[in-house]
Amino acid sequence: MRSAKLLRAAAFAALLLRELVFYLLYVGRQLADLALNAPLEQLQRPAPPGLPPPAAPLPLSAGRLAHRIRTGQLTSQLTVAACIARLRQVEPQLHGLAEERFQQALLEARAADAELARLRAELPPSRRDGRERDWALVTHLYTHRPLLGVPFTVQETVAARGLRVRRGAAAPADSEAVAALRAAGAILLATTRAAAPAEWWAAEGDVRLPHDVRRVVGDGGAALVAAEATPLALGVGATLLVPAAHCGLFSHTASSRTVAASAVPPPPADQTADELILQKMRSTDNLSTTDANHNTDGIFKPPPQKAPAASEPVPHQPQVGVVARHAEDLRATLRLLARGPVQRGRLRELVPVARLRVFTAELPALLVTSVATREARAALHSAADTLRGRGAAVTAAELPETAHLFEIVRSRLSGEGDCSTLPPPARLLALLSGGGRRGARQARLLRRRLVALLGADGVLLLPAHPGPAPLAAQRLLRPLDAVPALLAAALQLPGCGVPWGRTADGLPLAVQLVAGPGADHLCLTAAEALRRTAVRPAWAAADHTAEKASRSGVIETDL
Repeated sequence: MRSAKLLRAAAFAALLLRELVFYLLYVGRQLADLALNAPLEQLQRPAPPGLPPPAAPLPLSAGRLAHRIRTGQLTSQLTVAACIARLRQVEPQLHGLAEERFQQALLEARAADAELARLRAELPPSRRDGRERDWALVTHLYTHRPLLGVPFTVQETVAARGLRVRRGAAAPADSEAVAALRAAGAILLATTRAAAPAEWWAAEGDVRLPHDVRRVVGDGGAALVAAEATPLALGVGATLLVPAAHCGLFSHTASSRTVAASAVPPPPADQTADELILQKMRSTDNLSTTDANHNTDGIFKPPPQKAPAASEPVPHQPQVGVVARHAEDLRATLRLLARGPVQRGRLRELVPVARLRVFTAELPALLVTSVATREARAALHSAADTLRGRGAAVTAAELPETAHLFEIVRSRLSGEGDCSTLPPPARLLALLSGGGRRGARQARLLRRRLVALLGADGVLLLPAHPGPAPLAAQRLLRPLDAVPALLAAALQLPGCGVPWGRTADGLPLAVQLVAGPGADHLCLTAAEALRRTAVRPAWAAADHTAEKASRSGVIETDL
């Protein structure tokens, strides 16, 4: 009896000690933020010169660019050349490129223009509704080659044939995501630098924010889209939402139930891309050691896996994400990557905003993250008020499981019980928090709660990040501030980032939307209801010609 009491007392004392350690670390973390933020900002003053405005502004969406190319108002060669010139102009300041293929892109643009000329000769104009136009040509291209001649970039974590996969060997084949866009006529310009989820943003790299080059964003694709060097970027969804939010862009992490196209995950430092692909092929229970997953086009297709129940978290697989300056490009690109006609049709579905149920949630007070700024909280409430004004039912949600979000994200993205990928301070926190088993259990509970709460017509609205992009000197103090933005990716749910407002210094803020399994269209509907275009940098906002072109859909400068 006495031994049992002693054991209970010891367990209670250990629990109190752990909570005390957590509390002291939390207070110390916030005090360090308060004490060091102002001095670090002073060290970074004055601000260096911003990016130069583009010589040939391209503020149009990918869809509008494609329309103007297929109707003859633009050529693919001029569009691609303008993007390449802009990439070369901003790269010395942004450091976003991993590997370029500019010469091949120009050749492909010339081939796209030749294909368009051939089709125009084969499909003569016809008269409809009293007007003579290339109806057959436009319809054919919209159906079969909707992005003909439009440039794009992909993260170095996504396999593109002939380009290195995250500093490894050159990829032997395109991933399904890249192949789908190329089949639609899009032209790959380059691969871009990215921070992998396993690195936990301990060092976000030297990729700079176009709005303020003293700050870092961690993803070259988002930075280059914001700099108007490319209209569209693909990547691994877990690494896109925060950089896109910092850059004032739209982003979407696709649900595995909606999008089948995959991205090859980054290989370990001692493993080539070829070895990684072979390992993934051989480690799958449903796959033989044949090359059945490589078709004649050289596209790697992962083997089919049994789908788990909707309320259960699925084994983590890197999901494709999209970054764009215009909300309409998210929906259009996801349709090209859709699993099948049913999912493609669902993505076309335009749900009235008045039918949406919107649940708001503040960022949890996590030991490993900064406290959300007043401006970030104000952006959340402003976005909720906007949706309420459009007729949506807005309710505050209580999600106690988000208090364990660090453990959830770690267990889902780094592997259960594996602390080796964490920064040294976070390893101690991982051990104190109960290890990967606790995170996996909390992930199941949180996913079940969200699936039941959101149902078939609900979305969760919460801040995308505690604040704006950090200064280069601040990133080591905030290595895990991206954790709240990984909620959707960790639970394999669709997540959408929406630019929403600015700070007093003019830096973009954003909110994120999370929906139930396969309900990507609900996130997109809410995103389009909130905002249609990105938060542009000051140099772009001052460019009245480009701004007018963005509104009218006409490029008024000579490419």
